[in-house]
Amino acid sequence: MKITKPLQIAGIGLVGVAGMAGVAGLAGAATTQTTTHPHAGSVHGRGHHHALRRAVEVAKIEAIANADALPASYSCTRAATDQAHITKAESWLDAKLAKLQTAEQKAQTNGRTALVTVLDSWSQKGTTLRTDLGTVSGLITAKCG
Repeated sequence: MKITKPLQIAGIGLVGVAGMAGVAGLAGAATTQTTTHPHAGSVHGRGHHHALRRAVEVAKIEAIANADALPASYSCTRAATDQAHITKAESWLDAKLAKLQTAEQKAQTNGRTALVTVLDSWSQKGTTLRTDLGTVSGLITAKCG
């Protein structure tokens, strides 16, 4: 059974992903891809486009936190929605960081030093994102009350 689905690539430097997915032409151009497996067009199976979107969102959060200022175009009409999203992301991160900490301790006990290194790296990235979310939340509160 052949499955035909549209594949759209955002124009954010995804030429390598577009090449791997079998897309001809420019990044950002919509095209149709015929596959025999529903996840054959993605690099890591389903959900890869969500990972890219999350990476872009994390980069934006880090940029705002590092600049210690909201963009001049930020509208306070979105403040309540943004604060709700930040709160949800913080609670999700707290749960994931607790699981990472448990997994890291278990790996340490079992002598799996390479895994401990990877888990520690993930934990540090999560902690940094948690701090950046708090910074952005504080900036929104300061600007919009």
